Amino acid sequence: MGRRYQDRARVRRVLEHRHVSRIVARLSRNLTLLALAFRFIPGLRTAGPLSLAAAGMKTVPYAALTAISALVWGVASVALGYLLGQAVVLLLGDLHRIEHALIAPALVGVALVAARILWRRHRRKRDETERAE
Repeated sequence: MGRRYQDRARVRRVLEHRHVSRIVARLSRNLTLLALAFRFIPGLRTAGPLSLAAAGMKTVPYAALTAISALVWGVASVALGYLLGQAVVLLLGDLHRIEHALIAPALVGVALVAARILWRRHRRKRDETERAE
């Protein structure tokens, strides 16, 4: 898409986003680094491949670098999950069944409160933007 449709509005909008364009401009000096790193930078999962194709990176090197990056990403994610699981077992291993049953609703409650706070912030920003216009 980045190579064939780089002049289309939808692709342009992704490539010209202010945060994305700044990061891509910095990394595009070294396309290999961008191909390896875009998977690990939030917000570049779509813009990274589009930028690489628009910059003219060939398919075979892109596929090889993406495979390496995916392998590193997978191993890192599994290792992190394993380590966090072990930490939870160390912290909560001595709890009885009733305490385990109380943890889940407490976490759901915290998540709901956080979601409500974030939603209010989003709505407040949207209202401020509409008033400014």
